[in-house]
Amino acid sequence: MTNDRYKDMMNDARNQSKCRSQSDSPVDWRDNGTPWIRAEHWDSLVNYWDTNKWKNNAKIAKENRIAQGQDGEMKKHTVGSVSFVTTKNRLDKYKAFIEFKYGTDSDDQPEFDSNSWINAVNGHSNGRIYGFGPRQTCFTCFGHTQFT
Repeated sequence: MTNDRYKDMMNDARNQSKCRSQSDSPVDWRDNGTPWIRAEHWDSLVNYWDTNKWKNNAKIAKENRIAQGQDGEMKKHTVGSVSFVTTKNRLDKYKAFIEFKYGTDSDDQPEFDSNSWINAVNGHSNGRIYGFGPRQTCFTCFGHTQFT
């Protein structure tokens, strides 16, 4: 949540500077910083925003936000680049694993089964489990790193 708020604040600061300078070029934003960011930090940000790496990443992100899927609908994302369709498929697969293992009666099913989730997301990679964010290790999620 804090990360999202920070990102929003930086986007607002960049957009306000863009409006004040009346230019799309980051170089022109240099003297149009925001009062809550020190001038030397603002200059560092402007230098970063003027790099090809940042411009390419921004272009790709913009294209991803407006891209259409194969069905002609706008792509919608949950976390990162995982679409709602992928997330729904993972949850359906997890539900199928749970029902196969414990039956269809929800009273007989556990609140969460880590092995079933790992199977639903096609295993873990380099100690990470998909679906729990980029910094969640197996240990952080489940308290152990080996699964049976």
